[in-house]
Amino acid sequence: MQVEGRLQGKTAPAGWPVFLRKTALSLSCLLLASAGICWVAANWQHATRLQKLAGAQALLVVIVLLAAWAYPRVKPNDHNFSFAACLTGLAGICTGALLALVGQIYQTGADSWELFLLWAVLLLPWLLATQTVFLALLFAVLLNVSLALYLYMWIGSLDGWGWLAALDPQASALLLAGLDLVLLAAWEAAIDRLDDRWRTGPRLLLAAVAGWLVVATLARGLDGGGVTMTALAGFLVMAACYIAYTRWRADLVAVSLAMAGGFVLIAVPLVYEIQSEGSLLLVIIVLLTLAVPAIGHLAALARASRSDAAISRGAASAQDVVGDSAQSAPQDEGEPWFIAMFRLFVVGLISLLVIAWLAIMLDISEESIWLAGLALGAVGILMGRAGKGSLLQDLAIVLVIAGIFMFSVGLLFSGLDTVPVVAVLALGGVAAYLGLPGAVPRFVVALATLACLAVVTAPGEHWDAIFWLFGDQNEMIWLFVAYQRVWWFAVAAVLALSWSASPARRAFWLPLAWALVLLAQASAWFAPAPALLSLGAAAWPSLGLVWLACAALPVLALAALLWADKSQDAVLRIGAPAALAVASLGWVGAPGISLALLWLLFGHSLRRRSLIVFGVAAMLGYLGRFYYLLDVTLLQKSWLLGLTGGWLLLAWLALRKMRAADRHADAQALPAKRHGRLASAGLLAGLVIVLAAVNSGIYQREGILRDGQRVVLALAPVDPRSLMQGDYMALSFDVAVQAYRQIYAAGERQGDAAAPRQDHGYLLLRPEANGVFGLAGLLASPEQANGDDAGRHDVALAFKVRNHRVRVVTDAWFFPEGQAQHFAAAKYGEFRVGRDGTGLLVRMLDGDLQPL
Repeated sequence: MQVEGRLQGKTAPAGWPVFLRKTALSLSCLLLASAGICWVAANWQHATRLQKLAGAQALLVVIVLLAAWAYPRVKPNDHNFSFAACLTGLAGICTGALLALVGQIYQTGADSWELFLLWAVLLLPWLLATQTVFLALLFAVLLNVSLALYLYMWIGSLDGWGWLAALDPQASALLLAGLDLVLLAAWEAAIDRLDDRWRTGPRLLLAAVAGWLVVATLARGLDGGGVTMTALAGFLVMAACYIAYTRWRADLVAVSLAMAGGFVLIAVPLVYEIQSEGSLLLVIIVLLTLAVPAIGHLAALARASRSDAAISRGAASAQDVVGDSAQSAPQDEGEPWFIAMFRLFVVGLISLLVIAWLAIMLDISEESIWLAGLALGAVGILMGRAGKGSLLQDLAIVLVIAGIFMFSVGLLFSGLDTVPVVAVLALGGVAAYLGLPGAVPRFVVALATLACLAVVTAPGEHWDAIFWLFGDQNEMIWLFVAYQRVWWFAVAAVLALSWSASPARRAFWLPLAWALVLLAQASAWFAPAPALLSLGAAAWPSLGLVWLACAALPVLALAALLWADKSQDAVLRIGAPAALAVASLGWVGAPGISLALLWLLFGHSLRRRSLIVFGVAAMLGYLGRFYYLLDVTLLQKSWLLGLTGGWLLLAWLALRKMRAADRHADAQALPAKRHGRLASAGLLAGLVIVLAAVNSGIYQREGILRDGQRVVLALAPVDPRSLMQGDYMALSFDVAVQAYRQIYAAGERQGDAAAPRQDHGYLLLRPEANGVFGLAGLLASPEQANGDDAGRHDVALAFKVRNHRVRVVTDAWFFPEGQAQHFAAAKYGEFRVGRDGTGLLVRMLDGDLQPL
């Protein structure tokens, strides 16, 4: 049984020129897409509606035309990382930005799920034509978000309307799990055409299925119902996935995900049945009894996979295969990474229950928790070193994890001075790390010890330090200490990764390296990131130098790695670090980008896929975090990201000229012209559909603005922030409040407060003496506004009931960033309403009905 599957065989790693080309191109497209999102969200006030819409559509046309031109030249072995594929992904993101721009300009108040569903539908022609992993993942995410928003909308607002009345959080989670199961089956059927060699899609979708099933079980328990049947149904789904991925589509990572989901689905009903200390201890024993054979079974599958792969490749290459299971699990590392993650997951859950049991059974003061943790960890270490068999080994890991948590966190409550706490933490952490044989307990020890050392060595009290160290404080000392932590963690991670390159030292240094990588990236995530120029001369030399030092880390690492490889061309060894150095100036003050690049470089150098995947996830996560950093305006972010993305695109073009080392491979890999022409035709057809859908909506809205009747309604705004759409005010209209009261009262008059009530309709609006419209009644159709009882100036305006509120046209007004104080004076909203009751919010008015 070759469990890892044919897509997981050992392949020769791509050389530095190929890796740098793909990284530069992918990162440039990602930064350019982020720049476009920030530009749309900035709601640039210096551009007219026509300029914004025409510019966004022209940019989309250029991108798609370039992709259509490039697709016939794509090599078969470069399907997902070609210039054409990256441009297609960029076009997919720009389509969403264009839809958001239309919604920002013409504020009709469409439900959010409609935007995401329309986005997914418009992507479908491009996905079918190009069949890239990125578009497939984006399509799956959009469908999940759309369905989740749709179900949440009805759960929050429904009182017996139709079949959706039976929905609750549990049923909604089950529907989402069903959607992801369908997507998982479709992905597996098309995996060869998608060329998903790393099996990214199936693993993420299976994780989503398991997650939704767990959410459904938890929701059932929180509602007071029995969780056993829901958990059993979810467990059967996970069991079916386990069978599928061991017999029909072999993938050990998917097997470990299915087993992890099944373990949680067993644990949740048991935890809900806990009634006493004895039952809690019994649950711990049961879960540990289940975890040990599960870990052993997964390890046996991994051994069988390596053995079968070795036999299939022949005795001559057997040693190479055994030494690298899917480029992830050499024998000298102990167990493969997915088994280590599974072990960490299940014993971590059990450790939490152990801590809860100890907290109940033992009357330990806050000042002495660390002593109890020290004793528990020592017992675990001794048991791990002396015990024989899987049960004792895994029980030792449970005790060590629980002990380390109690020891490290308890020291923060101990009341001891900083120096004794640091000394005890350091000595205890080093002793535990040296005394433990396994990767999982060593990783936990390193992570907990270093995190607590970072807190206790910061200025101030132990727990108070957390709030300023990872808060939004912009005082110079706070900023300097926070970024100093980032730099030290990153440098230590680089050293540990370098030392882990040797097989003889890998088992010792790799757990520490991963702990440092996580701490460095987490520190960069939480650290505030003000604009360097806004701090003035006071930022230099302390904070500015620390920022430059963080930005220089990937540059120095790339230079060192390239110079260590004597086979590389001298131009590449000098030019690539120089190009990266120029790009790094764009993210000075945003170290999360620099660190993500650092992990990508070392992941490629050390041939560690897990580190590459972490680097990609860290990059995506930090760009999302970067959007919400308020010290830099969205327009400034769009320029910054756009310029750095453009520079990396130029670097990619330069790297394409330096392909002497792989010209022979390119000559043998002829472009798939027939498939390329079909992809180009699909791209152009999809572009026509996108432009037709967008411009038809624009045409309809412009007609309402031109011919619609003017209506003024009283409002009351607030001011949060919205993803992809900049600053906005949340609106609540007086007529909407009155309408909801009438709808609710109508249901009560029927004698049943839970009776079905209308979820949409039309407000009959009538102008008052001051020109503001008031509510005159509720209508089933807009034609009723022209009846015999209607006034001459009456208007029918459509409404929806969402989340126990009546929403009129829109519940938000978007304005350019930084103008919240100006629009806080708004008292009224001005609308244009068409004959069919469709309304558009045009502008905000002050108390004197004057435009703001």
